[in-house]
Amino acid sequence: MVSLLNKYLFKHQIIALIFITFALTSAIWLTQAIRLLDLVIEDGAPLGEFLKVALLTLPTFLDLVLPLCLVGTIIFTYNRLALDSELVIFSAVGLSPAAIARSALFLGVLVSLFCYALNLWISPLCKKELVISKNLLGTKYGSTLLSEDVFNDVGKNFTIYIRERDGNGIMHGIMLNDRRNDKDVVILAESGQMVQGDNGDQIIIYNGMRQEVGNTPAQLSQLFFDKYTFDLKLFSKSGNVRLSKPSEISTSVLWNRVDSDIDPTYKSSLRSELHKRFTTPFISISFALVIMSILLGGEFNRRGQNQKIFKSALAVIFLQGASLIVLNLTKENNSIIPVLYFVNIAPSFIGAFMLHKLGRVKIIPEKDHSIDAGETA
Repeated sequence: MVSLLNKYLFKHQIIALIFITFALTSAIWLTQAIRLLDLVIEDGAPLGEFLKVALLTLPTFLDLVLPLCLVGTIIFTYNRLALDSELVIFSAVGLSPAAIARSALFLGVLVSLFCYALNLWISPLCKKELVISKNLLGTKYGSTLLSEDVFNDVGKNFTIYIRERDGNGIMHGIMLNDRRNDKDVVILAESGQMVQGDNGDQIIIYNGMRQEVGNTPAQLSQLFFDKYTFDLKLFSKSGNVRLSKPSEISTSVLWNRVDSDIDPTYKSSLRSELHKRFTTPFISISFALVIMSILLGGEFNRRGQNQKIFKSALAVIFLQGASLIVLNLTKENNSIIPVLYFVNIAPSFIGAFMLHKLGRVKIIPEKDHSIDAGETA
């Protein structure tokens, strides 16, 4: 009997979870993808490159979305069972709340395992690849990342102005101001374009003038040219050393790096990220246990479980909020990392204890309003 019930409930829950996850993930993904449309519309990147970068953003938020989708699935499924009086039948045949909740708990374990896979392997790999892809696109289509009729600051000491860009990607009315190396160089050119050189992408400008001011205004040199070539790396930040964000580092590398001799602040964020990957996925199990102890606790009224749903939502908001707050605090203070384990794992034990203590569901018979009306008459 219990086995058949679990199969019946799990079938409905997995369908609901897939639907809710697809709907919520699609909505969030579209907002992310819209921000990347400039790569195709304005920057001229191929559609394939856009789709690759857009798909790489999925794992970056899926580990946060899945536990919330699990919550929506459990509440939706068991509220429907309550409205259809199926919970009454399950209780009437002698099933305990723990037996009724078993399929939801199993689904919570599956979601937790999938979130562990995301946190430990998939998400860091995709985030690293996402950064690499964006940098490559920024280099390959660097000229189109510059806005027209605007002074574009590229780095701290480089400014580029482009009056307009035609349909063929040719830039017109170009001004470059290079203030690196304690020099002030201004270059004016009629036009320019991107080309593929032997050493990578380059930008070539035509029919212009180069002015360089020395230490005094009197030291002014001018050079007129028909053609001037720049290596495109001048327009990127590739020359600067960029520390990888903790979320972009693989778990194995992260494990070894937290014990290395590095900057204390960076080391603290690395340790926080490492413990986050081992703790936050467990919150799916905590959600499932706490919600089921609330939904199946107390008395049952066929008219709905609005009060229980409200309490479940508050519990989830509180647990998720506490987890995020503590996680942010651990980045600056690693001494409270044990609290991160507590807020993500301890609620599962509390929910399991409450679920175990529950008796059979109490059923409140509905009042017959037609009889009351007759008696009043």
